[in-house]
Amino acid sequence: MTATAEKIVEIGKDAERQNEAANREAEGLIVRYPVRAGEDDPIEFFRTLNEKEGWSLTEVGREVGYDASVVSKVFGGTYNGDLEKVQFAFGDAMNRILGSGRGVLIRTQASLIIEEALADSVASEWFTVLYGESGIGKTDTLRRFLLSSKGRKNARRAIILTITLTASAGSVMQRLADLLGVDSRGQVERLFDRIVLHLKHNPTLIIVDEMNNLERTPSKAARIVNMLRQINDETMVGLVFIGTASLHQMIVDPRNRGWADMLLNRIRLQEELPGASLIEARALLIAHFGKVSLEAWSAWVKGYEDIMRASQREVDLENGNLRAVGVFIKNARYFFTSNRIKQGTALSAKIVRGVWNRCGRRLRDEAA
Repeated sequence: MTATAEKIVEIGKDAERQNEAANREAEGLIVRYPVRAGEDDPIEFFRTLNEKEGWSLTEVGREVGYDASVVSKVFGGTYNGDLEKVQFAFGDAMNRILGSGRGVLIRTQASLIIEEALADSVASEWFTVLYGESGIGKTDTLRRFLLSSKGRKNARRAIILTITLTASAGSVMQRLADLLGVDSRGQVERLFDRIVLHLKHNPTLIIVDEMNNLERTPSKAARIVNMLRQINDETMVGLVFIGTASLHQMIVDPRNRGWADMLLNRIRLQEELPGASLIEARALLIAHFGKVSLEAWSAWVKGYEDIMRASQREVDLENGNLRAVGVFIKNARYFFTSNRIKQGTALSAKIVRGVWNRCGRRLRDEAA
């Protein structure tokens, strides 16, 4: 352990008391704890969120892309539409929630940057790109931004368009039209014209989440990005792309220069969101595993430093720009299951070391 790491875990003479104080401070950052619903059936997953975890039908509908009335019919078994399409939408939304964050919401520096960027973009034609690691609350910050503006007098409208792994130009335009309340029938070109006409009379900030999902389909990415860029050009409404680091890599990849250069010329702000600070990292651990003991915290800090160095990644403990908190949390779930450790068990130093060992193997494989 380096001197910096030792300094972080050496809390003071009354170490246990001060560790508890740090836990209380971290708990103050937690807005929502992780969802605990099962993962077998997407519809049952969201039914559990609705009935047992306090999610309203409107909140469920916002996640899956359907009105609350449709969600109610699906839950009640009276929906007469395309149930296979509904199953896919529910499954896609469930998989997004069951990422490393599992729906947890922490007030972080990254969330403050996102909120400021959205506030700047909503009243202008600015084009913004924000990217950062999974588990830092990007999507939940977007939803909170939309909810905070509802009901405000003279508030500019904003919508969130989520890109799925199977997105096409047609499905993206249809979803955008639905979100704007525009007729979503017909060819892509006609949808585009209707959307542009609507936005010219009803300026609306377009927030495009999970843009990194286009990374594996370059041809689709080119068409979708170009259509969104043209909407921005013709309507002068704000456009914000949100995603992981893969979003940035996709934009700067020389193989995508044909469309990426036109995009880069229009971007006012492209910013990498910061990783978790030390207190934010502690808050994430508490949200998922309960209060962190001094022994477990010491093992966590040492393990973080060791695997980052072993995988040839930058270690920024002193400034608290931590980049692998989501990786730890995701791998902890696998570790608990494979070792038959009961979910909800508090982290011990032994468990922490075991999880970091698993994380280290995966990160080293990526760096190789």
